[in-house]
Amino acid sequence: MYQNILVPVDGSDVASRALREAIGLARGTSSHIRVIHLVNGALPAECTPSIIEELMTQQRAMGESLVREAMGPLPQYVVPRILATDAARQNSIVLMPQEVTPMRADSDIKRDVEAELRWSPDIWETDIAVNVTSGVVTLTGYAASAHEKYRAEVAVKRVAGVTGVANDLGVRAPLGGMPTDPEIARDAVMALKIELPAVWESIKPIVKQGHVALEGTVEWHVERNRAEAAVRRVRGVLSVRNSISLKPRLAPSEIKHKIEEAFRRSAIIDAGKVMVDASGSEVTLRGEVRSWAERDQAQATAWAAPGVLTVRNEITVRT
Repeated sequence: MYQNILVPVDGSDVASRALREAIGLARGTSSHIRVIHLVNGALPAECTPSIIEELMTQQRAMGESLVREAMGPLPQYVVPRILATDAARQNSIVLMPQEVTPMRADSDIKRDVEAELRWSPDIWETDIAVNVTSGVVTLTGYAASAHEKYRAEVAVKRVAGVTGVANDLGVRAPLGGMPTDPEIARDAVMALKIELPAVWESIKPIVKQGHVALEGTVEWHVERNRAEAAVRRVRGVLSVRNSISLKPRLAPSEIKHKIEEAFRRSAIIDAGKVMVDASGSEVTLRGEVRSWAERDQAQATAWAAPGVLTVRNEITVRT
């Protein structure tokens, strides 16, 4: 219903009560609250620059003090963020030192995670328990396969308010008994051959007690991901460690520009919230996004740029 709620404060009890009412309203609508205090910026013409600077510093300090006093002790589900933004407009200064973002309650996140697991056709959610603490979701129980364990994690990341995932799911032995390591290795090679017919010979699956390590070299990150996904689906695989290295044939060129253009084309990524730094074939992503799904999409988009060898994803998820 509301995306942003503006609350002016002047140190009065009325303003403080208005802020508490706004917090309650924002909690039910996932809105952001901006707390501001206006001060008169009109100064006598005879003031020297040093006096003006001193007066303005005092005004800013007074405004920030009033805002913090109005904020008072915040409910547990509210996270204050420092904006430290002064905007001079005609004869006044707008101080916005705080933005209040209501966190989703853990009980609401838990409900939505359980619903998302039930909604996903490739997950048998009855053997999965969900616990949420401060937005961090912990999955316990059992999955039918390594692929289902991975898909459960992906489903959790799609839920709004999730700030982290601890995937502690175990993988059950398949019906009919656990296949031997040589059998798993043969099936893994066949899966790679079907999924990546052009490069499968460059990838070697190493199997030990059902746990698979992938080694070798490919040109594209997408090939590395497809190899891991294919092996995760093999019967009897308990986990996959992807140690495949990249060796692109194309030299990196204008990587930063290409990734930013891809972000702008995306219907999922808010390009204005993600910053791209590129040094040679290494890319670093920074900023803040709305969900883990958006964070993962930004990383996948960066990996798609020709010549990229490393992507450091330092993007945070908005709480």
